[in-house]
Order: sequence, then C-alpha cells, then structure tokens
Amino acid sequence: MEKLGVVAIIRMPDPMALRAVVDALAEGGVRALEVTMTVPGAVDLIRELAPTLPSEFLLGAGTVTDVATARAVIDAGASFVVGPVFRPEVIAACHDRDVPAIPGCFAMALPASSIATYRRCGGIDSSSAARVAASGRTASGGMNDVP
Repeated sequence: MEKLGVVAIIRMPDPMALRAVVDALAEGGVRALEVTMTVPGAVDLIRELAPTLPSEFLLGAGTVTDVATARAVIDAGASFVVGPVFRPEVIAACHDRDVPAIPGCFAMALPASSIATYRRCGGIDSSSAARVAASGRTASGGMNDVP
C-alpha cells in the first residue's frame, strides 16, 4: 500500500457521484481508494466498484467499527479495512479472511492503543504515517517500539 502513495478517502453525501470521482482519481494516478461507511450505501458501492477496477487498484473500506461491517465490506470486495478506533475483534475478523486491518489511533492521546495496534497489526495503523507538524515528532510520541 505504501508504494501506491496517496490513498484517497471518500466521504460524500451523494453516492451517485462516486463512480465519477473514482474515475477522475484513477485518471489522475491515484491507485488506492477508501470508501468510508459514512457514504450512504457504502457496502453496495464497494460491491459495484470492486469488479470494475484495474487489478493494480486497491479498494478499501473505512470507518469500519464492528465485525459485521468488516465481514460485509470484505465480502463486497474491499482489500483493506480501516477503522477509526482499535477494536481487536474487527482486526481478528479481517485477519481471519487475510485482509489487512488498519485501526486508527492517535498515539499522543492513546499511547496504549497505539502500542497494542502496532503489535497486533504488524506495524500499521491509520496514524502511523502521520507527523505532528508543529513539533516535527512522529505520531508515536517518542514510543521507541512504535515507529
């Protein structure tokens, strides 16, 4: 996923516009897309999009907060799952289906959550690439075992 560069995160109130947005992003070189569960009908949209995208394109689901949704988006064709918080049961559901789980946590506020996320998910969480601009420090907040 890192090699793909930008991951476009889609949050839009009009699901009918999604296809045009995806096509424009792909034309612009974006090869990874996360459709959040805040988009009306997100699971069905993932199901419609997945078979139509080029094989090098990664389609994922975001704002996944429970096991049922994780399973639904994976069944619909999501190749990665992002959650806003650390939920071990969601991670397990994803890993049971060999799909990467990327739980969110902000290390400065939730250091225990970040460490647990890092250890359970093989070093990836949705804030792992973040930088705290004002201080120049990584989001790990000085925890040596979390990059």
